[in-house]
Amino acid sequence: MAPYPEWTLEESLAGTGLQRFVGNALDASRPNLFLADFHDLVALLAPLGAISSLSQLVLKLTVPGVPDIYQGGELWDFSLVDPDNRRPVDWDARRGLLEAIGEDCVANTAAHWQDGRAKLFVTRKLLALRRSHPELLTDGDYQPLEVAGRSSEHLCAFMRSRGEARLVIAVPRLVHRLYRDGAADWGATSLALPAGSWRDVLTGGRLDGGVEVPVSRLLADFPVAVLSDKSAARATAETGSGVDVAAEGCTARPL
Repeated sequence: MAPYPEWTLEESLAGTGLQRFVGNALDASRPNLFLADFHDLVALLAPLGAISSLSQLVLKLTVPGVPDIYQGGELWDFSLVDPDNRRPVDWDARRGLLEAIGEDCVANTAAHWQDGRAKLFVTRKLLALRRSHPELLTDGDYQPLEVAGRSSEHLCAFMRSRGEARLVIAVPRLVHRLYRDGAADWGATSLALPAGSWRDVLTGGRLDGGVEVPVSRLLADFPVAVLSDKSAARATAETGSGVDVAAEGCTARPL
């Protein structure tokens, strides 16, 4: 006799009932008001989820420590459980997207963000950055940067530095409140960008430091920013300690 037969029976009945409920809720073979409303909700939340995912990805690859990347997690992951390296991975799809983005800028990723190429693009750029400057990102100093303005709580910004090499990272947080009307409401929020000549590793955009930079300008072309100090790169070109893996200049509409 199996142990706890009542538990087994109750679990089986509960599982069957749950399957029936989910099947009816997602049944598209008949008029389904819930499914129509759910589709509208997904359309509202999906871009925000993508922006949050890019923020987490940039933080994972730039904060102090060793980034943990699960096999198969290179694109959007819609599972409701922890990642699992044993799952089958569609490598052909990933190779196809890598070929599609090539060395292109974010302009060619934003329009097709739903297939995950934006996440793959950022991963590729920042892994190249880590490979070319391992000391900066493993042993470099971490310094929070000051953000001012009514939407300051929505920006996480810091600088990594080691010797003459410097990076500034800026990513949005709490994006649902920030993107209330479909576009980020930064207002006059600004970032105190350290002195230097900065270039975005992802977009190729250039900014001069030593001033308060409007966040709306900083993130005008892509939802996240990773800036390399070009003045430091020029000063240390002979030693090879500068940071220069930026994309060619380009612009793209944010997700």
